[in-house]
Amino acid sequence: MPIVDDQSRKDADIERGRRRLSRGADIGEIPPVVEPARRESCRLDLERFLTTYFPFSTGLSPFSDDHRRVIKRIQDCIIGGGRFTNAVYRGFAKSTISENALLWAILYGHRRFGGIFAAESDLAAKAINSIRTELSDNDLLFDDFPEVCHPVRALEGKAQRCNSQTYRGERTHIGWRKDTLVMPAIAGSPSSGSVIMSRGLTGSILGLRWKTPDGRQLRPDFVIVDDPQTRESARSPVQCQYRLEILTKSVMKLAGHTRSMACVVNATVISTGDMVDQLLDAGRYPAWQGERIPMVRKFADRNDDLWMDKYRDLRCTFAKDVPGDQKRAHAAANDFYLANRDAMDAGCEVSWASCFDPDSEHSAIQHAYNALIDDGADVFASEFQQQPLADEAASLGVTGEDVRSRVIEIPRWVVPRGCDTLTAFVDVQEKLLYWAVVAWGNQLRGHLVAYGAYPEQGRAYYTLRDSKKTLVSAAGGASLEAAIHAGLDAVMAMLLNREFGRENDEAVLRVGQLFVDANWAQTQGVVRDFARRSAWGPRVLPTHGRFVGASGQAISDKPPDRGERIGANWRTSTIQKQRHVLYDTNAWKTFVAGRCKLPAGDPQAFTIHSGQHEMLAEHLAAEAPIRVESKMRTVDEWRAIPGRDNHWWDCLVGAAVAASFTGISAVGAEPPKAPPRKVISSEEMAARRAALLDKMGR
Repeated sequence: MPIVDDQSRKDADIERGRRRLSRGADIGEIPPVVEPARRESCRLDLERFLTTYFPFSTGLSPFSDDHRRVIKRIQDCIIGGGRFTNAVYRGFAKSTISENALLWAILYGHRRFGGIFAAESDLAAKAINSIRTELSDNDLLFDDFPEVCHPVRALEGKAQRCNSQTYRGERTHIGWRKDTLVMPAIAGSPSSGSVIMSRGLTGSILGLRWKTPDGRQLRPDFVIVDDPQTRESARSPVQCQYRLEILTKSVMKLAGHTRSMACVVNATVISTGDMVDQLLDAGRYPAWQGERIPMVRKFADRNDDLWMDKYRDLRCTFAKDVPGDQKRAHAAANDFYLANRDAMDAGCEVSWASCFDPDSEHSAIQHAYNALIDDGADVFASEFQQQPLADEAASLGVTGEDVRSRVIEIPRWVVPRGCDTLTAFVDVQEKLLYWAVVAWGNQLRGHLVAYGAYPEQGRAYYTLRDSKKTLVSAAGGASLEAAIHAGLDAVMAMLLNREFGRENDEAVLRVGQLFVDANWAQTQGVVRDFARRSAWGPRVLPTHGRFVGASGQAISDKPPDRGERIGANWRTSTIQKQRHVLYDTNAWKTFVAGRCKLPAGDPQAFTIHSGQHEMLAEHLAAEAPIRVESKMRTVDEWRAIPGRDNHWWDCLVGAAVAASFTGISAVGAEPPKAPPRKVISSEEMAARRAALLDKMGR
């Protein structure tokens, strides 16, 4: 009996297993290409590919000239490389074009590793699922790209068959994951072994690569970024900058050093200064080419009278509590449009003639005006025109650019020359204590010396909502009240015991007055008790900011009681022997915002210590004023912008009130003049006394 060594036995077992596997999972012969000429005609023509192979999506309606320019840019990027941004309106079919263009790049072998990035991972997963559906169910693709679609259909939607699938006895190495598609390895196929991956832009993308069966490393060489921002992130300067850095520093470097990355961003501008708006700025990003494509290139000649007057009245005049009355109003507006269509269409130029709902509208012009009327000018300007309207209210408030222009070359914790008073403010929140120290000079010239949060988060950017280290965790799981008390004690010790050096002299300063926010009902007792028993005495006072509108009674209107003080839109009061300060938040926010908007060289301009302050900029730009007039006065009423933290803005305003409290005065923050006292003569006083006695019956 011959002796068989162990290795020969193992090899024989492997070979038998491979044969059994191939017999059970082999996909059989791949069908021939049905129309080779059709396939070849699209090889270098992306637009033809989109209209030929996708009759129910990108081939459903004729493309506009704007579509053709966008598609040509994508084609040029795939074949020749480059960086392109297409800012297009909602309903432009940009996501479908992106997905199908990525398929074109892979199927023809123009690119080996394509990525699709979206604002969030679930949106990216939807994109790759759409591509998966086309490969498995699109009969036209199956006819002309059988080397890809036949192995895909052989899976029958079961990803677990990937590892065992073979063709002519060799594994296809097909991949069919949630976020990754690997094209089957078929000899002679231009897409053999190519990869498509999807990712959320803020997810894990570093080191993205794929190893082929022959040991080669594939890196992404083409990516499509489809709607990379959310509405929340578009409103946040810090998040916009964060996403831009991911795109420019991470995504664009995925190809490595031996090949440049080709990238197309297809998106919609949401807000002024958002990620896409900045990417279109040639001054900031000169390497990127791009275009803003509006829905309406020119409004109708009869915009004012026919569209925005008569048509609008017909469409919007209906009883909101009567079912079906809105439908009646829309039908009346439709009838008016059909009766006056030539006059109403005259002069109007729209991007895409096929962009309308044929069941309820008659043209793309009507569709555009319906969107303008129903959604309003603000929404239409951003979502449809790619040119958000300037927010007049926000421009009156502090902007991110205002903050960036305030920064001077003085280190943190150092007081600039000309400032000799330090005040501080602590904003009490459930999870964190936000604090700021401000130096003040003549006429309330202010400089932000330092700011932060307790407990420290150890991150460059965070929000109150996503803070990991909280007051309760820092206090070892104590009750909220005890945790706030412990946090206040730690912040006071850090700020009130500290000696601050001044720029270019030997002066040593300390915080003279620190205010603590006591507005939150759950913490009022804690803050008052802390201040009452504070080791720092009257240097610590609780405060209550009051919203005083145009029709409200000003804080200074009521005469002071015994022992109270009245200052510039603030007054002291006492509750249970605990003194506190009330102040008008609207008046003081307007004053501080004005100082933040003075030219940088103005002697009264507010300044900020050196460093990066993007998160601070977000806080200071988190509110915007609305100018309200009443019979009594005109007031800028400040409103929070949804989705933003404003806590350092509150700190800055509170520190300014504290400076006024210590005796610093300034134009624009003067204490209200006391009403003139009426002098009464002795004769009039005697007459009043006699009248009073007579009334009492004496």
